[in-house]
Amino acid sequence: MKNHRGTALANLRQGIFAVFGSDALLRLPPNTSARKITTWKKNEKVKQCHQKLFEPNEDGHVWASLIARETFPVSSVPILTNHHLAFTIASTDIYLNSNSRGIQCTEKEMKKRIEFYLVCKNSNDL
Repeated sequence: MKNHRGTALANLRQGIFAVFGSDALLRLPPNTSARKITTWKKNEKVKQCHQKLFEPNEDGHVWASLIARETFPVSSVPILTNHHLAFTIASTDIYLNSNSRGIQCTEKEMKKRIEFYLVCKNSNDL
């Protein structure tokens, strides 16, 4: 399972940049220092992308679901489940949220967020 999570997280990072585009979201190079990650997360463009996660784009699609589809292509996951969406939202929250200091999606942080988003989804709070 850990292997699949690593692959999904790599796809997710690519998906975030593919969905938002380079004009809306500055690229974060691999092996970036903690200080540069903090500076990147405080950038206004990054904050705006984080705030957009639950908003629809101009085509009416919610940004988080677009990232989920980029992360889990139709060829490998024909139907996105609530777990796929919760994983995507949890990971993207860690990655873009300026209140989250790093970009590492640890098992502890992921479990906490996934459970939260699954509860929200099941009670229609999202």
